Amino acid sequence: MKRSKKISTITKLLLIIILVIGQYLYTTDQRRQTEENKETTAEVTDDPLMKVHFIDVGQADCILVENNSKYMLVDGGNNDDKDVILDYLNRLGVKEFEAIIMTHPHEDHIGSIDTVILNYKVKKIYAPKKEHTTKTYEDVLNAVMETGNTLQAPKPGDSFSFGAVTVTFLAPSKDYGNNLNNWSIGIKVSNGKHSFVMCGDAEREAEEDMLATKLDLSADVLKLSHHGSDTSSTKEFVKAVNPKYAVISVGKDNTYDHPSKSTIKMLKDNKIKYFLTDEQGTIVITSDGEKLLSNVSPMQ
Repeated sequence: MKRSKKISTITKLLLIIILVIGQYLYTTDQRRQTEENKETTAEVTDDPLMKVHFIDVGQADCILVENNSKYMLVDGGNNDDKDVILDYLNRLGVKEFEAIIMTHPHEDHIGSIDTVILNYKVKKIYAPKKEHTTKTYEDVLNAVMETGNTLQAPKPGDSFSFGAVTVTFLAPSKDYGNNLNNWSIGIKVSNGKHSFVMCGDAEREAEEDMLATKLDLSADVLKLSHHGSDTSSTKEFVKAVNPKYAVISVGKDNTYDHPSKSTIKMLKDNKIKYFLTDEQGTIVITSDGEKLLSNVSPMQ
């Protein structure tokens, strides 16, 4: 009987020791996992990798800026481009936008913006203080109101950030009357050492006004305004940006003869390598703050 009690006591002690050791190992493992999660979260939060997608939407503009699974959309193609744009966004797993920028109210820049607004959560929407009397523009306004959003009109020098990306507004700086192209919102998108300048369809007058602001226009990549038309990308403006690369969003066999021969000559004369969406499809340029990579090779 005494021997039985002694064995029972030893068994209980062993069980207690096992439980204590088990609890210690569990707690240690939990702490280790917590620390690993913290490290992973820090790595994701601090990731400087930025991708700029110049989506091929033909004779139109649609640019997606991506960093740390956060997104900004600049323009939204034509009305008929909605399926192309939604498919592209869904394949990337986009759920919401930090911002949408409508550079100006022409249909080839805001055509599918209403569809995007109705299908994704949007934190901020920027547009110039210039209305338009088209059904396309009305559809966008209805989408904005239906989702409880508002339109914000930025001024040159205003800026905002998301993740490792800083967006600085360059234009418009004055009233351009009925010239919708010159009402285009111009932006400089930066991360680390790299910057991209994109100014919708801004023409000569608007480019001169951006130069007059004395804002820093220098950038590695310039999205040529107005699809490479000779109305834009003046020598003075291009010299101020001083890009290594240019991107031209343009439709194949378009009736406007975009890009103009004089624009291509200007790029070659200045030894600026360039990309064309009509020949190369969607252009994706990636920056980690130290170097630039692209999904296709430039034309020059």
